[in-house]
Amino acid sequence: MAALLQKLQEVSVHSVTTWQVCSLSETWRGTLELNWQNNGKEMYVTAGLIWKGLDDFEFGIGVPKNITRGSTKWGAILMATYEFLIIKNKGW
Repeated sequence: MAALLQKLQEVSVHSVTTWQVCSLSETWRGTLELNWQNNGKEMYVTAGLIWKGLDDFEFGIGVPKNITRGSTKWGAILMATYEFLIIKNKGW
């Protein structure tokens, strides 16, 4: 049991807080994220762009920059999202 608890404590927890910072046009918007892993030991601020040019799809790119020592200095994130309805709204 102790070995299992030790392994669970080593698991990296990744959290994200996102803000839409500007609408550049009807299809483009800028975002800013605060990301952290390992209980806040690795923290990043990520600037990004999202394109929603198709009805149910979004594509985005972000560039994270480290704000704590010991975390990777920079990186790149690509995102693709497809939106679909599970339950159709009835007059809502």
